Amino acid sequence: MDAKFVQDAVTLLVVIDPIGVAPVYLALTCEMERAQRLRVALRACAIAALILIAFIGLGEVVLYGLGVHLPSFRIAGGLVLLLVGLRIALGMQVAPTTTSASGDVASFPLASPVIAGPGAIIAAVLLTENERFSVGEQAMTGVVVMAIMALTYVVLACADMIQKVIGATGATVLSRVLGLVLASLAMQTMLDGLRPYLASIR
Repeated sequence: MDAKFVQDAVTLLVVIDPIGVAPVYLALTCEMERAQRLRVALRACAIAALILIAFIGLGEVVLYGLGVHLPSFRIAGGLVLLLVGLRIALGMQVAPTTTSASGDVASFPLASPVIAGPGAIIAAVLLTENERFSVGEQAMTGVVVMAIMALTYVVLACADMIQKVIGATGATVLSRVLGLVLASLAMQTMLDGLRPYLASIR
């Protein structure tokens, strides 16, 4: 299997964390009928996918417009991903815990910042750098995003059942293991960002 595909899939799956999104989704939709809850899940995943695809296409252009070089963004992005990974691994709160069902919870807070949060946006930009990846590879990242959004929808649609099967302890253990994986990937991202600077001072 293509190493780039695996890296994209693992990074985005861990940072989006569909299993971790499920409890927030259940809390936000606890007063809704099942049909309405499914509509909320579908809309949230669709909006989150659009957000991430937009950053895949335009994120680097925006960075250049702001005068931010990719090695700097890679280091800063890796640091943010590291913090997210450590918070997950240590069991600290990452997503908002509001239980309000008023307003359009599909777009906020479910689509963003719960699903397409800062970590996912940064990961999407880092995984599609123009200088490192071809158009085909960037398109593959977009396909991975869509696949993970589809998986996220399935997880949210089955959230009640999943919670009963794995229980609170199972969900906690799984999230913490994924947090460690994300922290490791974040460290590698920062090292990749530092490499050009270290090479320039030799």
